[in-house]
Amino acid sequence: MLEMQTDAPAINIINPTPPRPAGQYRLLHRGALSLPDSHLLLDGLTFVARLEHPSSGGHNLLENPLALALESMRKRPSLRWMGPTKLADIYMDETGGISMDIHPNATLTRIYFENTFCLDSSHDIGIKVALGDSDGPDMTQMIIFARPQATGELQLIVARITPAPPPPSLLRLPRPDDPTPRRPPIRFDRSSSVGSNPLVRKRTASMANLGSSVRLDSASFKVPDVPRNSVKREEDLDDDVFGQVENKGKRKAESDAENQMEKANKTIIKQSAMHLLPIPKAHPEYKEVYGAVYRGVLFALRGEVKRSAVDLKSVERFVKIHVNMYVPSEARKNKS
Repeated sequence: MLEMQTDAPAINIINPTPPRPAGQYRLLHRGALSLPDSHLLLDGLTFVARLEHPSSGGHNLLENPLALALESMRKRPSLRWMGPTKLADIYMDETGGISMDIHPNATLTRIYFENTFCLDSSHDIGIKVALGDSDGPDMTQMIIFARPQATGELQLIVARITPAPPPPSLLRLPRPDDPTPRRPPIRFDRSSSVGSNPLVRKRTASMANLGSSVRLDSASFKVPDVPRNSVKREEDLDDDVFGQVENKGKRKAESDAENQMEKANKTIIKQSAMHLLPIPKAHPEYKEVYGAVYRGVLFALRGEVKRSAVDLKSVERFVKIHVNMYVPSEARKNKS
């Protein structure tokens, strides 16, 4: 028989560990600054942002463009150094409490920033840094400048460079030559009110005399003539500056002659088409074939129809060409 053990393991309950306070700073980027035209790096730089409790109404890092831009640069070993800049020449946004620290072993970096900020007590310059390789307007730029503390030390503050605000719109003072603003008509104002009676004015002798000095009587006032027809105006445009080029009767006679010439040529083409068609008029396709032949020959001789009399041989040659295209060969053989 196996004996069961009745002793159970004891669990000792200890006091719970108190929660650790959250870190007061958040690491945004750790890297270096690359100098132009040089292989040296100002390394040992750390960019951090001060965290504030949400209940205190502090600035949220998700709403800080510079903090997000530095977070996105974590995989880049270095940022682009762009040179010193006067703080009075730029506009910057230092919300978010972003600062920069230098590692004690980064000797070259410490010497550079000490020579930049510690030799002059005015602290009116900063180091411009670009967060990217391009120089476009969408690239984020930041400025690193020193701010003295009560302990006598200098704190390196990082701020985002912002574009210049638009100039304030100043109201121009009125000038003597400005037009006087017009008041709306009285009848519009009266009609907008409910239950108001329309304004009735009586004609008086003083009102009748208004403008009598410039008013013309019916005898001296003449109705202007009706403008001439557009066809007449187009004919006048054809005239030369120094006078009429040709007589109107001569031009009309020439146009009538051209119309008669065109009609005669069309008659010759119609007669040739009717004479050379190999199908009778009772044929179901006679009208279609005749129309196609007539239009084709007229289009082929369009340059000669309006200018001069057409040659009968040329007309018959074009008619035969179109007949061969539209009339079947069996009908042509029967005609021949």
